Amino acid sequence: KYKERFCNLEKFVKELKERYSRWYNKTHGRRGALWMGRYKSVLVESTNKAEEYETGEDFTALHAISAYIDLNPVRACIVSDPKDYRWCGYAAALAGSKRCRYGLCEVMRVAQTSWKKNAHRYRLWLIGDAAVTDENAKSQLENERAREGKISPAELLRHKIKYFTDGVAIGGKAFINNQFRTHRKKFGKKRKQGAKPITSAGQPAESPSKLYSLRGFHGSS
Repeated sequence: KYKERFCNLEKFVKELKERYSRWYNKTHGRRGALWMGRYKSVLVESTNKAEEYETGEDFTALHAISAYIDLNPVRACIVSDPKDYRWCGYAAALAGSKRCRYGLCEVMRVAQTSWKKNAHRYRLWLIGDAAVTDENAKSQLENERAREGKISPAELLRHKIKYFTDGVAIGGKAFINNQFRTHRKKFGKKRKQGAKPITSAGQPAESPSKLYSLRGFHGSS
């Protein structure tokens, strides 16, 4: 029973939060929930197979999740650029943290010692090709008209995406459909396929990586 808890991340975090909450409430003389929400976990594909994404740049689900986490302070309107938030991995890497640099190099599938050569690649995933410059600011309206209001992958990551926290899995279409077939009994009988493209406000994201999400456990759509 105890081994099962420590070998299952979800159960381990659940018990850790419960025990800490009881200790904290007792120590500070308070009652009620301590955390804002329940612990959630999402399966993320870490493949580096470029053929699944039809793009010259190996932008995978793991890249998207990493950038999404580093953009948390931007979505919270704490800073306008993640490099200015000292507690995010990207800022720590820029400040010289070897652990953070090694971690981001792992995400980019490059040698751990090549951070200086590849730091710009990760920044483009965070900021996008429209990294802020005076010229881009002047032509913002023209660019918006040219793309017909479509959202770029970098811009999409700056907004809260429910698929990254409420989904079951994130990855390429083949990966998601394989997970769907493996756990077919946990979905509704009318459901024919598992992979659903990640969208924003009902509009498909114009992402060359073509990330898909698996949602709807317990028979929901």
